[in-house]
Amino acid sequence: MASISKCNEVVFVKNYYNALCNKPSMIQNYYVDGSKLTICKETESPDECTEGFMKYIKSKIEGVLTKVLVSHVSHQKIDEERSIVNVVGQFVYGDKTQSRVSHQFIIMKIDGTVYIKNEILTFLNEDVVYETGEGRDIVVECEKDNVVEGIAMVYGMAGIESVRIGNDGKLSIVLGSEDDVSIIKKNALDFTEKGFGLKFALSEGKEDE
Repeated sequence: MASISKCNEVVFVKNYYNALCNKPSMIQNYYVDGSKLTICKETESPDECTEGFMKYIKSKIEGVLTKVLVSHVSHQKIDEERSIVNVVGQFVYGDKTQSRVSHQFIIMKIDGTVYIKNEILTFLNEDVVYETGEGRDIVVECEKDNVVEGIAMVYGMAGIESVRIGNDGKLSIVLGSEDDVSIIKKNALDFTEKGFGLKFALSEGKEDE
């Protein structure tokens, strides 16, 4: 396994973007067997890459990336080896054009070195008109060490428009459609059996357990 610098979450973000802009051949070293990467525009349907990461990244980033401007970084530990990292920023290209991005990582430590387990990069569209998501909100109550499993369980059943992770381990999720809400309701017992709490939003703003 190729080695990269040992670091914490914030330094990881700096090192990753430095490699992406200046040493793209190094990017492949951040991924391991089982890594998953999704890159898409906000208005596109997402796909998933599990190998050939550098080739996939080159096919998705339109233009020569010269700089990444980061306006926000936040992170939470999942356990002693894994963390969730959230980044908001701008990609700056050689022709001076820019793209606002939302970038999420699940990173893990192997022998003290940080690698990417899961990654989602979304190119944001400033012209998108957002819906409220009324009636499509659910709350999944998780322990802090099984947040990833909670997200994966919902994602495996239904489309997800957005996810917000609370400090208490609660996942506030807006599903993609009313049909997705129906699917989750039909499978509510599966969540209970796996130790998750599940609540559905009512139109008057209350929650239906």
